[in-house]
Amino acid sequence: MGKPDASRKVWPRLLSSDHRIFVITDFTDCRKGIKGLQEILEIDYEQNIYGENTGDSYLFCGRLHDRIKILRFENNETILGQIRLEEGRFRWPRANAELWEIPPQALERLLSGEEITQPMTLSIRKSILYDEPE
Repeated sequence: MGKPDASRKVWPRLLSSDHRIFVITDFTDCRKGIKGLQEILEIDYEQNIYGENTGDSYLFCGRLHDRIKILRFENNETILGQIRLEEGRFRWPRANAELWEIPPQALERLLSGEEITQPMTLSIRKSILYDEPE
């Protein structure tokens, strides 16, 4: 008897079309875990991940375009998944640190290697300004 395939249970929940799917267009350090990615969403994009956005999926991609991290917050659970290509690259949309909401069909195209475009941006990464000490 082989090991159970956990992806059969996790992937449908990560990429469920019941909730919204967001793409972070900026480069992401794919070494980040749940807390690091959560901070990007909360601080840089002002996403209330445990409030009205619970159940939504967020996709991140690194500089090499060979892996995607998927983060989903649902009730008291945080789920993190990763898709890594052995060959080739994802055709990740690159814009100046924007948050795009995409339909499930665009996600399918993105995961199959096609390029996607977004006519309207939902959120732009906010600038973090530091005050000069007096």
